[in-house]
Formats: sequence, structure tokens, C-alpha cells
Amino acid sequence: MVRDLNPEIIAAIDCRARLMKLSRQQFLHEHLHRVFGPNEMNVTASIAARLRQVFESVPKSSYSVSRVAMELGMPDATLLEANLSGEQPLAFTTARKLCDLLGVDPEWLLEGKRTPFHQMPRFRNADDCLAMLARKELRSQGGAPYSSWYFLLSDEPNGRAAVYGYASETPWRLDLLLSDVPVTDNVGAGGSQQLFVFGLLCTTLEPKSRHSRLLETGFDTWGRVLNRQRFYDVVGGQEHPGLVTREEAGHVPWAEDLADMEYKSRPYSESFLLGRDTFRLIANERGITTNTELTEYTKKTIAQMFTRNGAQAPAQTLKAPNHTF
Repeated sequence: MVRDLNPEIIAAIDCRARLMKLSRQQFLHEHLHRVFGPNEMNVTASIAARLRQVFESVPKSSYSVSRVAMELGMPDATLLEANLSGEQPLAFTTARKLCDLLGVDPEWLLEGKRTPFHQMPRFRNADDCLAMLARKELRSQGGAPYSSWYFLLSDEPNGRAAVYGYASETPWRLDLLLSDVPVTDNVGAGGSQQLFVFGLLCTTLEPKSRHSRLLETGFDTWGRVLNRQRFYDVVGGQEHPGLVTREEAGHVPWAEDLADMEYKSRPYSESFLLGRDTFRLIANERGITTNTELTEYTKKTIAQMFTRNGAQAPAQTLKAPNHTF
């Protein structure tokens, strides 16, 4: 099997083996044992076990082994069922397609590293996310426009928010866009500014906002408030995000409440209310005290972000809104 590998890979294996003062065979034996488990559990069986865990964890809406096999380009489900049982090894190309389809971390599926649904967020902060949205360049990992965004709020003393994007072309996965947005006042000046820009992003995505023209027809936003453990299980990749978004989602308007200057009191945690006060404070420093003024400020911000690279701002972002929200 080793002889079939690329010579550069073989050279890298031999180099690591020499550093550990092991033969090539000893190095490979110890590496495979460490990655895939006890000696009696071979590579095929360990990958099959993780694959079964994935199929048990993915949301069941419109889901079946036959449907997944069809999406993978298989003539029927026979081979995929053999992969699940461990009777046939999972081909590397099939594994990559499967991971893309279901939102699974390839390193976890093939080597057991990290967590099943681990993702690195696509954006470091809300400012970068808003800038790409303003330029109409934001697409899913598969290249399709997002049809929904899901906001998750950690209901805890140091509140955090995460945002996922969903594209209907990939019905069993969600892309992690932002993962650690502070929704509290206990973050210092830099975190307060990040919270303010996140509020502008929430304003942009509000369905009643004129800025929804930046998004595809039929776009919608949803939200959930989760306890601390559930939040970090999802964002950390232990749990598929679809289990707390698409299958259980009801419209929780916390994201729009954050950026609503005429906010009506709702039963949120103290961390959320403190974060909202921080957002209001920064807004007031900029002369923003009403929904209309916030919409106008957001509109100008989007126009500036669109023109960062010298492009002309689209006309629809420069129109004054006819209503408040």
C-alpha cells in the first residue's frame, strides 16, 4: 500500500519515522493505532463507526441513505450501506463529497481528530461579514446564495452569539459565518465596537428593512436562545447545527431586538440587556436615537463598504427607506 503513495509522501513518512527513531513499519503502526483506535479495530471499521454516528446525528428532514447516495452520484444505496456497515472501505473522494454534503469535518471522519461538525467561522468579525454582504459577494461554501441565516444566542453571564448560513442547494449542512460575537457590556472598547457593527448587521438582515434587497428573494432570518452548554456543543461541532435551527426553529426576534432603538422589553438574560444598552450608547454617540436614523446610518455604512474597492454603490442601497421597523 505504501509503495502506491506519492514519493513525496513516502519521504515525509520516512523523515518522521527517523525523528522518532522508528522504522517505517513501526511508525505507521503506531500512527494508525493512535488515530484509529485499538489494534482489533481496523481503519475501515473505525471510519464506518464514525460514519454511522454522522447519519444518526444529521437532521432527518427529507433524509434517507438512498437520497444521500443519489446526491453522491451512486447508482443506488448498496455501496453506501456497505460503507456504513464496514464491509467496504470508504473511498477518499466519496468521503470528501459526503463531508461537503453533510457539513462534516473530514479530519474527524477519516482520522478521529477534532469534533464531527467542526467548522472554522468564515469571518473574523461582523464588519468583514457586512462588507462582503454589501458588495453582494456572499455565497455559501458550495457557491449558492444563502436562503436563510440563523442566529444563536448563548443565554449566560458573558453572552455570545453565532450566525449560520443555510443554502437550500445543500439541505443537510449549515455554514458557520460568525462564532464568537459578544452580546454583553463586559468586553471593553474593542468588543463594544464589534457589538455595534453586529447590530448593524442585524439591521441589514431584518426582513422589513430596505437592505433586504441585498439578499435573494425569499431570504429569511431565524433565531434561537440556547443555554451555555447547548450553544458550545453546536458551535464547537459536537452537535449538528441543523438540530437547533431548521428542525426546531421558531422566530425568536432577539437579533432584531438588539438593533431596535424603540425596543420593547422582553424576557432576555441580563447579559443581553447589558449588551443592548452598550449598542444604544454607541448609537447615541453617533446621533442615532430612532429606528429611522439607524436605518439611514446602516444604509450609508453599506454604501461605504461597497465602495471600498472603488466600485459604484448600487442604487437600491442609496434610497431612503419609506418606513421604520
